[in-house]
Amino acid sequence: MVGRIIKGIFGRLLGGKKKAASNDEHADAQAHIKKGRQSYDAGEYELAEKHFRQALLLDSTYTRAYSDLGQALYKQGRTQEAVTYWQKIVDQEPGTEAADKARHRIAKVYKEKRAVSKWIDKHLDDD
Repeated sequence: MVGRIIKGIFGRLLGGKKKAASNDEHADAQAHIKKGRQSYDAGEYELAEKHFRQALLLDSTYTRAYSDLGQALYKQGRTQEAVTYWQKIVDQEPGTEAADKARHRIAKVYKEKRAVSKWIDKHLDDD
């Protein structure tokens, strides 16, 4: 497994194109997703993030890993990073249900930012 992770890292560093993971790599990625979901459900968002990132290193085409990583980042208050990963889903799989969910999550983040901005304008510009 470590060898596959290292191979994946060097492939990306050298500009390698995304390719489908082998069955073993995908199975390992699924195991990390499962562990990540358990950590996420327990409120351990940093640990969940680590598992989701490992899943992506093993299978860079795994949409669920992008989605779950975005959620873990969002829960940590790292909204711009979350948007980056959700946008990858939209770019890689336009027209899919996963892309629609990602678009909704992105829209929610920007809506929240607008609401905060309006509150600041209303309450802090009166000085």
